[in-house]
Amino acid sequence: VVGTALGGGIAIAFAAREPGRVRRLVASSPATGGGNASKEMLLTRAAGVEKEGMRPFADQSMARSYPEAYRTDPAAFAEYRNRWICNDPTSFAAHNRMLAEMDEGPNFARIASPTLILSGVDDPLRTPAAVKEIADAIPGADYRELQTGHFLPVYSPDLWAETVLPFLKD
Repeated sequence: VVGTALGGGIAIAFAAREPGRVRRLVASSPATGGGNASKEMLLTRAAGVEKEGMRPFADQSMARSYPEAYRTDPAAFAEYRNRWICNDPTSFAAHNRMLAEMDEGPNFARIASPTLILSGVDDPLRTPAAVKEIADAIPGADYRELQTGHFLPVYSPDLWAETVLPFLKD
């Protein structure tokens, strides 16, 4: 089971609840709960996108989740930004509210599969220190910091492949 960002948090939640169904787990920049610091931001953003749509929030989100250093392919960045803007505001708001209330921390110790937790050194959303705390709480997890940002497979696909695929093949 493999996931990035919120998908990483969901992958972790699945592995904790269904340990017999997961042979290997990989999570990069996993979002495993809003925490008090980000809860208000997530709820405010949810209300904002429902009221104003996605476009007014795009540039702020792109600045945090897709840093300038990783915008080396202007066409790829434009496509990513356009996909982000095309999110359904109601669905996006629901996902923000869910993340604000999510807390997978108590479930980390239940993960039984070999686990690889990845962090991007340039990730302001899920900092290496925060991601390392998650890895340290999962029994036997392998933690690695990579020269990338929040969405590892999006703007560092080769790095993702050379890191994740060998782990999955073991």
